[in-house]
Amino acid sequence: MPLTFEELEDYRNEFAYRIQLGVQDGTTRTWEFANDIYLFCNINAAGAAIPYAGNSRNFVRRLKSFSLKIEQELLTENGVVPGPFITFSADPSEVNLLDDLKAGAFIDLILRFVDPDMRQHFSTDPESCFKALAELFGNKYSEVPAYSLLAELQLAEMLMQHGKLTDVNAQWLGVEGNVHDFELDTCSIEVKSTKNRADELVVSSQYQLRKTNNKPLYVAFFKYEFTGNESIESVMSNHAQNTPEYVALMAKLSEKGIEPGDIQWQQRFHQIQEVRFYEVDANFPKITENDFTTGQFPKGIDKIVYHVNLNNINYITLADLLQRI
Repeated sequence: MPLTFEELEDYRNEFAYRIQLGVQDGTTRTWEFANDIYLFCNINAAGAAIPYAGNSRNFVRRLKSFSLKIEQELLTENGVVPGPFITFSADPSEVNLLDDLKAGAFIDLILRFVDPDMRQHFSTDPESCFKALAELFGNKYSEVPAYSLLAELQLAEMLMQHGKLTDVNAQWLGVEGNVHDFELDTCSIEVKSTKNRADELVVSSQYQLRKTNNKPLYVAFFKYEFTGNESIESVMSNHAQNTPEYVALMAKLSEKGIEPGDIQWQQRFHQIQEVRFYEVDANFPKITENDFTTGQFPKGIDKIVYHVNLNNINYITLADLLQRI
């Protein structure tokens, strides 16, 4: 029988002590509480595990500060305990759990994580539980839409097939927060995607349509709807596992917390039209420093987000792009 939230509060100081002890000495430790709550700590993660009674075969969600994951077994000092378990953990390199204030906030979340009411919700809707924990931890929950990652992945595969993307790690940079998604030898490509019917793209900063090293810059525009058979999973199935291409692409997806079996991995779409490419030249609508009388962005303006209507703007096809680059 799971402990009540009031009973769990009695463990609060003990939880904090054990987590900080494990982080401080850097050893792998696992402690069991009340028969079904496990605290664990190793060099990569510190957190809690509870038995999982839901139907999800796999579930992974990550933010920079913590992650939520289904594990099929749990390794303890007394051997392997069969699961499945759902684990809630923080990366000690990202969250300073030796700081009493941060450790206290993390223990508050562990208590919420193992709370009987929350545990019941995990069995039916782990996604909403993840969002709730993210907000409690101070993260404004924000996740790249699956179709946005799908568009980047599809373009990566197109470029690979035609020999234009030769080093996935060095040239596909969007998943790492680079200004442009792809930096090829002869051009830069920014990928935009939408699930709306309108031919409109959102430019997320005043620097996104700025050229790199004066190379030509193109915007690749994908349109999707929420029906169909295209997914990250279907694209990755084109590659045999453990091939260099598969490993390189998976590494990029993993940086965004996308793994096989994840919700985003399986979410399916239909591409409404073939990808269109727009060259960001002098005629392409954009906001630059030259649009201001001072020749620079106004003081105190850190970010400019704007929408570009693509109607009546000339575009080229993939075949056209390949000839140009």
